[in-house]
Amino acid sequence: MDQMIYNLFKAPLITEAKCVLCVQPHSDDNEIGMGATIKKLATMGCDIHYLTVTDGRLGTNDPSQNLDKLAKIRREEAIAAGTLLGAKHFHFFDYKDGTLENPRELSYKISELIRTIHCDFVFVCDPYNKYEAHLDHIIVGQAVSQAVIGSSLAYYPENTKTKPFEVSAIAYYFTNIPNTYVEISDYIEDQFAAIKMHKSQLTGNVFELFKSYLLNQYQSYAIEEDSKLAQGFKILRPLHLHCITEANNI
Repeated sequence: MDQMIYNLFKAPLITEAKCVLCVQPHSDDNEIGMGATIKKLATMGCDIHYLTVTDGRLGTNDPSQNLDKLAKIRREEAIAAGTLLGAKHFHFFDYKDGTLENPRELSYKISELIRTIHCDFVFVCDPYNKYEAHLDHIIVGQAVSQAVIGSSLAYYPENTKTKPFEVSAIAYYFTNIPNTYVEISDYIEDQFAAIKMHKSQLTGNVFELFKSYLLNQYQSYAIEEDSKLAQGFKILRPLHLHCITEANNI
């Protein structure tokens, strides 16, 4: 393969990131989807930004729950959990949980944030999983994908006051087609501790179910000889996100 073409289809290394934006539809998705990797990056000196898109007010099975109060609790939990993992900056868009409809409009706001903080990696849940049914996850993932390719344009959005900035890569968590694996054995307990900070969501045996499922997945991803636990990501460069039919196989 020609070296130029090889470089075109090569995924960047997560561990080279200096500043990352971790986007989550709800306040616990970063911890569940990539908590150990966040801690590893922070330990390596990476500047960690959190963006929580919705207020999480629908995350309850209790019909007597005050939704405004729950939204406030979930914001506090997001900051506490992110801080434990090493995040320094917290951004909230405060869309009401379950109301997202327009990925294009949302992508404008995310693009503005990218162009302001100059992150080289953007993490988000994979909206292209075949059986992902949660519309908040689908819309946020699509909006981030569009923002990643749009942030390098001079006029995206059209009346922007920010200057173009091109990120190195987008990294999808909650993906069924990972192409990159991050060894996280030294940071898994930090992830579980951060998940436990979301007390409003951990009714019954939810935490133990998460822990068992995630450990089983991370063990299956530990494909390197000296790896015990690994998290999987689908990493693509911005140019892979438009008209590159081989992107699924990168």
